Amino acid sequence: FRIAMIKANKTILIIQLDICKADRSFTDGIKNAIKEKFNIEKDEIIINFSHTHSSVALTGENPERDESYWAYSISADSMSMDFESRDLTEDMTYYRLIRGKIIESVDKCNRNLSEGNLYISRSTSDFGISRRLITSEGVKFAPSPDTEIDNDLFVLKLTDKEDKIKGIIYSLACHATCYSGYLLSADFPGAACKYIEAKHEGS
Repeated sequence: FRIAMIKANKTILIIQLDICKADRSFTDGIKNAIKEKFNIEKDEIIINFSHTHSSVALTGENPERDESYWAYSISADSMSMDFESRDLTEDMTYYRLIRGKIIESVDKCNRNLSEGNLYISRSTSDFGISRRLITSEGVKFAPSPDTEIDNDLFVLKLTDKEDKIKGIIYSLACHATCYSGYLLSADFPGAACKYIEAKHEGS
């Protein structure tokens, strides 16, 4: 995961995780822990999931009975396992591990705040493609290069007072399903972040 803290007239905390998704129990648990430790309000915390399908779904201390979530949970032996047959031990252990590491990172952000500048830009990207192909036989699950999609690419650039890049946040509406298989992967968002971090050393 990656964290950015921005402070001006109020605090904005952005937490990005390379996982598929999480239920409300997870996000509430993380936000409650941050509120208790650092007094950052819940509406000042943005938790973003890259939605890579080559990862798991997370829950907190009060798991929700959401079938779409449980298909990707750590406790799933198969996509069709029902809620009642789950052993949630590993789910709870992983939640507490992630929560602890996020708290450590927020504390590090607090201790290392520095003055700087924030820039925002809007561009476009042709990386994405619709996965719904309209045919005479109906809609098929296939590439559809002529279908209109959201190509907006937003970039936030955080710099220090000398204008050295300290962080880059980008947003692109594109499903993270490039990789196929049963290995864990951050998919293209992870590869993009790795490329940006290598190009801008120290960011």
